[in-house]
Amino acid sequence: MKKRFLLPLITIIIVGALVAGCYYMTTPVQGATEEVNFTINKDDGARVVVKNLKKAGLIRNEYFTLVYIKLNDTEKHQIMFKAGDYQLDKSDSLKDIINTLNDPTAAIDKDSIRIRFADAGTFEDVAAVIATKKNMDVNDVIAKLDDATFVTSMVNKYTIVTNDVFKEGIRHHLEGYLLGDTYDFRKDATVEEIAEKLISTLNDKMLEMYKKNNFTWTNYHDVITLASIVEHEGPGKGTSNYEKELQGVAQVFLNRMNVGMTLGSDVTTYYSAHKKIGTDTLYASDFKICDGYNTRGSCVKALPVGPISSCSIDSIEAVVKGLVTPLDEYKDYYYFVADKNTNIHFSKTDADQQKVIKDLKNKGLWLE
Repeated sequence: MKKRFLLPLITIIIVGALVAGCYYMTTPVQGATEEVNFTINKDDGARVVVKNLKKAGLIRNEYFTLVYIKLNDTEKHQIMFKAGDYQLDKSDSLKDIINTLNDPTAAIDKDSIRIRFADAGTFEDVAAVIATKKNMDVNDVIAKLDDATFVTSMVNKYTIVTNDVFKEGIRHHLEGYLLGDTYDFRKDATVEEIAEKLISTLNDKMLEMYKKNNFTWTNYHDVITLASIVEHEGPGKGTSNYEKELQGVAQVFLNRMNVGMTLGSDVTTYYSAHKKIGTDTLYASDFKICDGYNTRGSCVKALPVGPISSCSIDSIEAVVKGLVTPLDEYKDYYYFVADKNTNIHFSKTDADQQKVIKDLKNKGLWLE
């Protein structure tokens, strides 16, 4: 009797291990952004390209990558690497890297510059990247992007940029509106032109996503503000339940707002204290900061006055879905914590959350 069940169990374990291993091989080599210049020569075949990808630290395994290419090379989606110079990133997934090298428009134009902006970078992070690429002082870049005339022109031109960006207490008017992604610009593009490209891309993608979700609420500023918090508080993109847990995090914040609770988000305190999320240390004095952003203090009862950083379309959509089609699973949850693997654990009460934290510590999964 025991032998009858042993073989299926072993099979399940082996299949599970293979699935997990394959998933791991497709994930980014590292989480942090690190740009890599990569060249494909005219006569380079797939084996040479893959070998060079491995040397550059962009993939985990050569043999798996070759199998991945073979399995995904179909009549409808042929994989034919294009010769040229590319700017890749170690935080790109295997799928993203292969798609980029298979895109005839992705090679770098010698008369243009390619700039990558992080998904969740702050306004000042974006300004620093532009300053480096343009060989400018970062304070000069910030001044140009904070200029009221430029900001007003963006309000007049793009639907999602409203007069809410001029709310009293906002640190940078365009914080949250500079969509992180990789862009190509003319070498002589101005600071304002670079910033406008990020804004216009967010505008187009956000309106398209609204249409897909049949969402008509026009308070774009509030949606982006909450999404910027969800971006930092949500699960890592490599987690298995990423989209669902991301919406769960958004719904917890919406639940708290609906019953008059503060958001109580540490990431807003980081912003108030001018500290880097995840690297700098917060102190008791930081939580007492009274400004328009700190939801851990006593001054902000609901949403901050504005976004705390840029965020991905995923986070914006998580907020939209939380408003349009909330998941019943999260309707009674008001608390959550992330473990060291960025998986999210939800609780209905503070007492339940303390039990979760204790359990995570006992299992060595608590991020100190």
